Order: sequence, then structure tokens, then C-alpha cells
Amino acid sequence: MCKKLLKPVLPKRVLTFWRENLLLFFFLLFITLLATFFSLSFPLLLRYIIDSIQKKLAKQLVIKYILLLLSFGFFRSLLSSLLPFLRGKTNEKFAYKIRNQIYSSLLKKGVSFLNKYPSGDVIERLSEDLNDYAWFACSGIFRPFEGIFTITIALIILLKMNPFLTICALIPIFLAFFVWYKLGPLFTKAYYTWREKISLTYNFFQSSFFGIRIVKTYLLFENLLKKLWEILNERIKWAIRVAKLEAKLGVFYTGIAESSILIIFLLGGYLVIKEKITLGQFVAFNAYVIMLLTPMFDISNFFIAGRRAVACEERLLTLETYPPDIEEKEEGKEITDFDELILENLSFSYNEEKVLDKINMVIKKGEKIGIAGTVGSGKSTLIKILLKLLKPKEGKIYFRKNEECFDYEQLKNESVRKLFSYVPQDSFIFSDTIYHNLLFDRKIKEEELNYFINLVSFQKELAEMKNSINEVVGEKGTGLSGGQKQKLSLLRALLEKRPILILDDATSNLDSEQELKIINQIINEFKELTFIIISHRLSTLQNCEK
Repeated sequence: MCKKLLKPVLPKRVLTFWRENLLLFFFLLFITLLATFFSLSFPLLLRYIIDSIQKKLAKQLVIKYILLLLSFGFFRSLLSSLLPFLRGKTNEKFAYKIRNQIYSSLLKKGVSFLNKYPSGDVIERLSEDLNDYAWFACSGIFRPFEGIFTITIALIILLKMNPFLTICALIPIFLAFFVWYKLGPLFTKAYYTWREKISLTYNFFQSSFFGIRIVKTYLLFENLLKKLWEILNERIKWAIRVAKLEAKLGVFYTGIAESSILIIFLLGGYLVIKEKITLGQFVAFNAYVIMLLTPMFDISNFFIAGRRAVACEERLLTLETYPPDIEEKEEGKEITDFDELILENLSFSYNEEKVLDKINMVIKKGEKIGIAGTVGSGKSTLIKILLKLLKPKEGKIYFRKNEECFDYEQLKNESVRKLFSYVPQDSFIFSDTIYHNLLFDRKIKEEELNYFINLVSFQKELAEMKNSINEVVGEKGTGLSGGQKQKLSLLRALLEKRPILILDDATSNLDSEQELKIINQIINEFKELTFIIISHRLSTLQNCEK
């Protein structure tokens, strides 16, 4: 029965985490027990002090109880501060581990994943969902543990004091437990609908900020504001619904607590008058019943939070387990050089619409290949296939080296990609300095860097910038012009020094004269490189051999 109850509320990763950290688990369990012991001892000592004063016992005994109360109070305060800190650290440790695992898996996803999951949705899952998931992994489990210890020991003490008063005082609390267990799923459903609305808000803001130039150019402010208010109104509506549910539950539990206290005051006061219990027992009784309310809530909340954590895990797993467009072969071969790159009967289609049909090509090492075509003719798709970002529907690709053939299917993705430097038309620039965009923290001699900068005619632009190569380029390179972005992207590819350089309309934002100058400089300087140049300008392809 217990296993059935726990199965749907303990996510697999949480169980795995604690199996790997058993020492930490038992340490936290010990600290929890210790904190519970000091908390539960406090009302008991208070009872003895009051009863000792009332019975006019020896002054030394009263002082002894008071000193014991003060020391227990000190340790209770210390552990009450230490325990949340340790739980919080463990929550963060769990979140750090899971976030790294998911992020590592996301880097291996293909184009289809990016089309299905907007970046705002991914960010929301890796922040809000993961935070809830991490909270449950430690705090959500150990708080019920603390609650079980508190309830068990407190009930033993209360039943020893007066069983009848204990049962009467606990009736409203057990009612609260039952109500929360029944109403919890309704709260969880409302909570998650609200979170979905938050995710939509993330996506809207992100797309609006990234497209701010289009927004300004086409004066889309009013349309966007109207759309924003629609999204925000939905978000606010569900936020209010969640807040109302929380408020109603809060009022209900306050009423339950006050009902229990009222029973103790009426019935307990009567028992004190009749001398069935002492005044010290009456005070301790009241303290213990108040202490029971939060643990009851924590235990019932454990099942609700557990379901929520399972839902969070599923939302995170949908990201992590989404299949990559091209599976990585663990025992795949590696290749570092080639004589020929051969494409045989290569075909590819998007939703039954064929964009590549039986492409045959032989690219020899050191050749300059030019590719021209209309928009949508499959030029960029071909490049994505070469980079192992897409898998061809038909045909095959392989490298030949010294009469030995290396099939693309049998090669590791990373090994293939290390042969290519790629410069797309839409140059992506990180929100960092120009230097870090070029080198990604790698080391290079200043003379060599300056040589490459001159090669792509970027020295003039750098000289005009306040911080030169250490200039921060802003969000996605908003501080740079289209031509500067393309030069930066081209420079980054050349610094990689890989045997195949792919230029996919990489200089389209430059004027034809400057474009031709830079392309000629690169081709003349790196005669050993294999070039695959895609362009809509035929003049750019004039140095290509085929």
C-alpha cells in the first residue's frame, strides 16, 4: 500500500539522486531528528517550569528547568536556521546537476527540436519547472519527514497527558488534512495553467525584443500592445484564481487552527478547573496542538507537491528525451583528413515536398566549389546535411582517403563537424565582446589575430570602436551593422583553421566590390582549403573551379 502511494509522487531522478548521496541523506535525516527533538522539548520544559512554580517546588529545580529551557531554545533556534540552509543548498545541488544534464542534451538536438519548442518555453521549463522540481527533491521530502517525527512524538506526549482532550483537539486538524488532500489537485491544475500562461508571456517578450527593429520599422506597437494585453489578461486571470484558492485555503486552515485552540481553551480550561490536568499541561497542550498544524499540512502537501514534481519532471524530460535529428554513434569512426567528399543520389524533402533530388557531386580536397540557385532551391539544406544537422532521405555521403571510404552514417557527428568551418548568411553573434565572439576563450598570438583581421578588412571598423576588439556588441550583435556581423562571422570561421570552409551567402551584406576583394584575399591566402561557396551573385563565384 505504501509503495503504491509513494510511486506516483517520487520522481525517478529524485530517487536516483538520493541513492548517489546516501551519506547526505542520513546526515539531513539526523539534523531533522535533532531539530524536532529540541522543538518538541520546549513545550514540555515550559510545562515543568509552570507546574514547579505552581507547586512551589525548590527554587534550584525551577532555575535548572529555566536554564535547560534557554539552552534548548538556543539549539532550537540554531538548528531552525541551519536546516533550511542545508535543504536549500541541497536543492541547488540537485538543480545544478539536472540543469547541466538537460543543457548538455539540448546542445545535441536538431533543427526539428528548435522548431517545436520556442526558446521562451525552454527557458521557462529550465527555470520555473526546475526550481519546483529541485525544491521537492530535498525540502519537499524532508519537511514531511520532520512532520512525521513531530506528529508521532507530539501525539505520544499528548495522549499521555490526556487522551480525551487529544482526540477532541485533533478532530479539526484531521479534517484539514482530508480537505487539503481532496482539494490539492484542483489547486495544482490551476497552478499549472497559470504557469503555461507565464510561458506564453516569456515567448512573446522574447520574440518582441529580438524583432524590435521590425517592430519599429513597421510601427507595430499598437498591435503588439493589444496582443500583450490579451496574454497578460489571461495570465492575470489565472494568477488571481490561484491567489484566491491560496487565500481560501489559508482562511480555512486559520479557522481549523483557531477551532483546535478554542476546543483546548474550553475543554482544557474546564479540565484545569476540575484539576484533571495541571496548568503546565494546559499550556504545553496548546503549544503541541499548534505545532501539529504545519506538519499535517506538510504531509498532505507532500502528495500534491509530489504530483507537481512528477509533472515538472515530465515537462523537463520531453526536452531531454526529444530525439536528435541525427543519432550520435557511440562507437562511430573518426576522421581527421580526406582526399574526396562524395555525394551519391542525395535526396531530401520537407513534409513530402522535395527540395533535393538525386544530387551527385565529388568535391576534391583543395577545390573551390560554387553553388547558385533560386530562393528555396535547397542550397542551405544541402549544407545542413553536410554538417550532419539533417539526415538525407535517400542516397549517401562518404569521405575517401587513400582508397579507404568513410560512410557519413558510420562517422561520429563531432568528427565530421570538425572538418568544416561554416559561415551562414544570418550571422549569429553572442552578447559579449568581439574578442570572445572570435575566440571563445581560446588563446592566440596577437600578431596572428591581427593578420586574420586584416585579411577580412575588419581593421578599420575596429579602429573606430571605442574599445576596439573588446567592444561589447549588445544583444545578438545589435551594436554592429549587417556587414560587420558577417565579417566577424567570417573571421571566426577562419580562426578555426579547418580543412573545409563553407560560405553560405556569407558576404551578401557587403557591396560587390568589397565582397569580391575579401573572397579573393581568402582564396589566394588559403589555397589548400576546400571552399564551398553559395551566393546569388555570380561575380562571387568567378574564382570557383566548378
